[in-house]
Amino acid sequence: MLPAIYPAPVGTFSQVSTGIYFSCGVRTDSSLACWGDNADGRATPPAGTFTNVSVLTSHGCAVRTDGSLQCWGDNEVRQVSAPSGTFTQAAAGDDYSCALRADSTAVCWGNWYGAAPAGDFVSVATDGLDSYWLQSDGQVLCWRGCSYGAMPSPVGTFTQVDVGSNYGCGLRDDDAIVCWGTNVYGQATAPSGEFSQLSTGFDHACAVRADQTVACWGRDLPPTPVA
Repeated sequence: MLPAIYPAPVGTFSQVSTGIYFSCGVRTDSSLACWGDNADGRATPPAGTFTNVSVLTSHGCAVRTDGSLQCWGDNEVRQVSAPSGTFTQAAAGDDYSCALRADSTAVCWGNWYGAAPAGDFVSVATDGLDSYWLQSDGQVLCWRGCSYGAMPSPVGTFTQVDVGSNYGCGLRDDDAIVCWGTNVYGQATAPSGEFSQLSTGFDHACAVRADQTVACWGRDLPPTPVA
């Protein structure tokens, strides 16, 4: 049976994150909204105001406007037992979570991820196994997992990195996209050209070109939007 289709809520949002059968977003009033499958309470977000949110398999994590972390959903291996402190970004993995502290250092918790990479970072992206960290010098570090040929980390300097199912993509500082990892459906074969933003899905990815059109590649591609 195909999963149910869950329409997005009405309203205006500043950021969204898609998981498996559920999604969450930060509204423009800074509150959280989630929709989709609600097993383990994954689609029931906490009250309050937030700056960013990340969801994946069965839980979510978000940074409150005061910089503290809040996670919810399945906590079988303590993946929602967030540490104290001040943070700038949260990243929910499969059965683990990671976050960036205000001093640009990393912390992870949950199954097998008690340790986090050392260094200074500007962002983190996770999937079920792998986590990719964009360092302050623009280089990308793969930490733990790093399966299906995703290691070594890509060479070059980047402004954004994202990760799908056993593959990753990065937006280089020359505005080109580089992808790596498993390429069964062409998801690691990025188009040429200049881009301003990218997002990876399970087996496909999409990116915004410099002329503001959208390019997608990989499996089960969504229809290309029209003006």
